[in-house]
Amino acid sequence: SPVNRRIAELLRDGAIGKVNFVVAHHSHAGAANFTFWTTDPTWFYKPGAGPVLDLGVYDLHTLTGLLGSARAVSAMSGVSVPFRTVRSGPVKGKVIDVEVDDNTLIMLDFGQATFASVDATYCVQAQLGPRMQIFGSEGTIAVHERGAPHPLSVYRDDTRINLSGWIDLDLPGEPPWSLPMGVQHMADCILHPEKELITTGEHARHVLEIINKSYQSAREGRTLPITTTF
Repeated sequence: SPVNRRIAELLRDGAIGKVNFVVAHHSHAGAANFTFWTTDPTWFYKPGAGPVLDLGVYDLHTLTGLLGSARAVSAMSGVSVPFRTVRSGPVKGKVIDVEVDDNTLIMLDFGQATFASVDATYCVQAQLGPRMQIFGSEGTIAVHERGAPHPLSVYRDDTRINLSGWIDLDLPGEPPWSLPMGVQHMADCILHPEKELITTGEHARHVLEIINKSYQSAREGRTLPITTTF
């Protein structure tokens, strides 16, 4: 993602100082609620699916990619809406029995008192504001929704140069992010072995441990250590 690469550059350059905590949102109302869906969305609500694997996985990869391996996870999770009625497509009107948690809040500990929260739910009809905010000791990075006038805004409070306020950032010359970019990158690395994958299998394993232990944490009511790294 061009946006994530720019955020990584800003963090490396110390644009907002030490990262203290991050708030990330990746929720929507669920596929059954969509008015443009063309297939049966039942599987989204069955074991092995759900909003963490469907949506939260993106933010978990982003956060760990920016901040490094997480050290511990704590979560709250459950089924908020036990039945869903499909609004469009070939099974319009079908009532789905929700068999997987549809409402999960995850807290991550990255060490040195750097924390992050991620919501991954099918319980949000709409929201206003940034999809992610990174709060540092000297400023804030706000990551806006795709289609916003500017992809990023940065707040700086720097007495050395008498600068205090928000700056909107654009990414001139960069294509907008899309899912096929990952396939293109993988194919490029296969064709050119000297190139390295941005997201590795070890990174994915780490994120999967976070997901699995998020559910375990919610069941057991306790914070769990994360043992894998990448």
